Amino acid sequence: MAVISGQLLAEGDKFGELKLIRIAEGDVVLSGPEGQQTLRLFPEVEKHMALPPQGQPLKAQKSKPKRKTEQKAP
Repeated sequence: MAVISGQLLAEGDKFGELKLIRIAEGDVVLSGPEGQQTLRLFPEVEKHMALPPQGQPLKAQKSKPKRKTEQKAP
């Protein structure tokens, strides 16, 4: 499913004169009288790891404590 201009669409659905022909994780492809058009979720965006403010050490993430599982006696 994809949301385009607030409208929930599945592959094969129409959006105006355009038909939604493919849904991927980061984009959708629409087909219409003027050909195909790709809409990207975040065009031109690159992901980078955030760094702490200068002079502060990088903190390790705390892992969740593991649950102790009860074992039944034989």
